[in-house]
Amino acid sequence: YDSHPEHQKVASYARQVARKNNVNLWWMDHAIPGGIGNGPRPNMFVTYEVAKPKFAAISCYAVMNGWHGAIASRDSYYGKMNGATYAEGFIVEHGIIGETK
Repeated sequence: YDSHPEHQKVASYARQVARKNNVNLWWMDHAIPGGIGNGPRPNMFVTYEVAKPKFAAISCYAVMNGWHGAIASRDSYYGKMNGATYAEGFIVEHGIIGETK
């Protein structure tokens, strides 16, 4: 659901690897709550309470400058929906919700 050609190619490879190796494939929701366009909505959430390490890691990538507010809003929104301070939303495309492999 991303229009960037390189992102589409990487997503295609990830789907092939997951299918052929019988592993889970989860992908993150868009930064803006509700997403951009008509893509699928998260069907699994991973909660967390401390955002500082996450934003320190995001700050390592110049391309992410200016996105902290949108990401914090999304994670706070999903957190409130799941009884936590923050949560990340994932779309489980292949595999079992809640199972890691």
